[in-house]
Order: sequence, then structure tokens, then C-alpha cells
Amino acid sequence: MTEAHDFRSRCASHVAARDAELAAQRYKRGLIIQWSSSPKLGVWTNMWGAGHTLPAACRLHQLCRRVRRFCYISIYDTSFEDYFGYANGLSWKPRREEMRRYTREKRKKVTLNFQCNATRHIVKRHEPFIEGELLRAIEAADDKELVKVTVRGWLPMVNVQPYTSAHLPGEESRCACRYVTEPLHKQRPALARWLYAGNGSAGGVGGGAASLARATALHLRTGFADLSSALVALGLRRDAAATARYVAAACGPDPFADGAPRFVMSDSPGLLRYLSARYPHVLANELPENTSTRSWFTTDDVKFATYDDLVIAGAAARLQVAPQRRLPAYSYPLARTPDPTPTRCPLPPPLSRWHRSNGSSGLARATTRCPAAPGRRCCSAASRAPCSRAPSG
Repeated sequence: MTEAHDFRSRCASHVAARDAELAAQRYKRGLIIQWSSSPKLGVWTNMWGAGHTLPAACRLHQLCRRVRRFCYISIYDTSFEDYFGYANGLSWKPRREEMRRYTREKRKKVTLNFQCNATRHIVKRHEPFIEGELLRAIEAADDKELVKVTVRGWLPMVNVQPYTSAHLPGEESRCACRYVTEPLHKQRPALARWLYAGNGSAGGVGGGAASLARATALHLRTGFADLSSALVALGLRRDAAATARYVAAACGPDPFADGAPRFVMSDSPGLLRYLSARYPHVLANELPENTSTRSWFTTDDVKFATYDDLVIAGAAARLQVAPQRRLPAYSYPLARTPDPTPTRCPLPPPLSRWHRSNGSSGLARATTRCPAAPGRRCCSAASRAPCSRAPSG
């Protein structure tokens, strides 16, 4: 059973309820939430990747459901609203023509403005902004047909799962995040190849959704995405030998020799090329070259390639993550840059989309010491047991 079928089956009651709610709320009870940068507050542009911003989008969708409104969301320059939509095919992009379908009476509309500085989301000092101050302000405007919220400044860096789990049963929590992250453009080559074309009958990974559902998705973060755009623009020389040494030091001499199917995503185009060339059963989507691979402050082409990986990884049977070691500074010359070999697993499940409806899916963090490099950590999925697994609920 593919992820899409499993979602429709396991989340059938949630899908039916949400479909009915949105049909009743659209053009009658709307809520627009636009989260914008603010140089005055120290946020000159979007400074966070999808691992931070997409969970916030899911939290905002949960807020919309609590106040019984059709949700339109825009967060910084993420372009989430151009890539994702509701599972019923509707968009949550705040288009002007969509807004015109609501009332034109000013007394039935209201605009709310908020500013969040860097300390607003410190949980030891303040209540949660989204589920506290923002929720109450929207509830106070319950008689309005259309509520527009503009928040300028910092976004809360809190994972979506604790919030949804606190308000919803485990299965409902996963269904809620999945319902609002339906890819709108299934014809995109990467999505068509892995999920939405063919019958998935091929035996190996890359044979379609059915084979992907048996594969392991690996997220290998190297730190390449954090390089200066100016440095990347100078052009980077390919060095397969250097990449091989990096993989051997981080993962061991032959980490994927078991032949198990894998889908790999990484911020390093060179690492993906190396692994795909060496291991026929380890496949990946191509990343753009000579440009930053971060999912923020970049073009939609680069962002959407990241979101493709996110969706595809979410359909795999398992997800394993090797986080990078934190770099002390980004100003080091390349020759002095500390080795970003994964060293620990401090991260919670990084993307809410990865809490899939597939009951067998989970997240394992790469923490087993690598025998080839004592003292380092191993990003291999072939030779270790996971150090933790995402909660089943």
C-alpha cells in the first residue's frame, strides 16, 4: 500500500471531517495569517529552513481549526503556499481573487497586527504566542467574516508534534499535519518519478510509490547549505576523492554494501553524486549546482527541490537522520573549516511532514560510533540500530 492510500485509509475520518469543515467555512469564515520579516526587530529576511518554518505552518493550521476558520497562510519567503495545499485539492494561498469572494462590508472584516521580538518565544518567560495571545485575539473577532493577521518579526522555533499531541490523539495529530501538506504540483519530475507515476511494481527503490514504501530515507546534513552565497558563486571544484574520504571518515569504508534500497537527501550535491554513482540501490534527486542548497533566502526552484525531497522522504518506510556538528562560525576559510562530520543527535523529528500516516514509519538518529573513525559518529543506516524512534502517536 502506498503512502497516499495509507493516508486516505488510516485518516479517513479526519479527511472527511476536514473536507466538510472547509466546504462550510470557505467564503464565510476566513483567516489570513501572514508572517513577515522586520528589520526593525532583527529579522531582515527569512533566516530559517523548512525544518523550522513548516512545523510553524502546521501549528497555524491547527489554530485555524480551533477557531473554525478557512486558513490562508504565508510565512516569510518560504513559498509554502505555492507548493503545498489541502488534501482535498484546495489551496491555502491568500490570493486576491480568493479574498474577493468574502464580504465587502468593512464592519465584517478586521485586521490584527503583532510584532514578535527575539525574546517573545522564550517559553520560560512567555506563554506560547500562537496558542495564547494570537488565539485570544482571533477568538475576540469571532463575529467577523474575514480576519487578517499580520505578524512581523521572529517565528517560534518549536516542533509541531508536542502541540498537536497535546490537543489531539496521536493518530489525529499525524493526520492533521499530513492533510495540510498535500503537494499541489504532482507533475513535478521528482514527485512523478517517485510517487505519482506508474504502478510502483519495480523491485528496487525508484520503482514508484510501492517500492519507496519499503525503502529507508536518509537525511545527511553536511553544512554545505550554510556556506556563504558569495563563496559558492565563485564555483566549487568537484573532487570525488575528497568526497570518498569524507564518507569513509563519517560512515565507514562501505556503509551501504548491504544492497538495501535507500533514498538519500542532503545539502551536498557532491555527496549525492558520489553515493548514487557508487551504490546503484542508493538514489537521490539532483540538486542545482554552483548555488546554495539552503531552503531559505533563495529561488523557488531551489526551495521546491527541497520540498520534493521532504515529500518523498515522508513516503518512505523509515527516516534516518545524521545531523551535522555545529560550526563555531561561518567565516572560516575553507582550509580551516572544522570537519562537519555528524557527532550527535540533538534534534527532534525535524519536519512535521515526516510524521506520516504509515504506521511503520519512524525517525532514527545517527549516533552509533563509527568503527572506522573512533570518536566520530556514524551516518550509516546499514550497520547500526537506531538510537531513538519517533513516537508512534
